[in-house]
Amino acid sequence: MDALVIYDSLSGNTEKVAQRIYKTSAESLPSQIVKADNDTEIDLLSHDLFDIENRVRGTLASLSAWWEYGGRREHPLQPG
Repeated sequence: MDALVIYDSLSGNTEKVAQRIYKTSAESLPSQIVKADNDTEIDLLSHDLFDIENRVRGTLASLSAWWEYGGRREHPLQPG
């Protein structure tokens, strides 16, 4: 069994929470932490557990758009 923590952070506060969750899970099982960005692609089905941490301020749908479009931020509403 393994765990994956995915996060997006603007000011660093959400990253701190994600790091804490990662460190806690890593004490008992293999774990990985990933910052979601434009180039991040993850096969969620290859992990047994996952946690998604999203920033509260800034763009409303940073991780939700990333999740909805298969781990890529490229979608019809985003230029280029």
